[in-house]
Amino acid sequence: MPAYKKAGSNDVNIQPDYNSLTFWAAHPAKNDPSDSVPSFLRINNMIDTSADVFFIYPTIYTDQAKPFGWNAPILQPEINASTDYSSILYQASIFNFTQHVYAPRYRQANLNAYYTTDTAGAMKAFRLAYTDVKN
Repeated sequence: MPAYKKAGSNDVNIQPDYNSLTFWAAHPAKNDPSDSVPSFLRINNMIDTSADVFFIYPTIYTDQAKPFGWNAPILQPEINASTDYSSILYQASIFNFTQHVYAPRYRQANLNAYYTTDTAGAMKAFRLAYTDVKN
């Protein structure tokens, strides 16, 4: 499991401001790993603007020690880089072949929230993550 450094913006109370591209893992107005579509697919590629893709990536915050508590800070550099160069690059990018991809950053619930007996803590973590995505 990764050990995250206590550097950067590690405040879990920072709420996303989706008016800023900083709070998007993928967005048509920024260059991001979801733009990585193989060149042979880009030939004669036509974006269908009648629908966009809203992509919710799976949690990357898997450290069993939960160094930030039940939720990852939304601006934590290592978690965001892991998100961008795994789920966004390898999963969200397929949709950029034909649609615009939007993937909001959110305060991810730790993976252990699915496997804990601390159901109150887990539910609180899921609610916080869901609130970000809903917004």
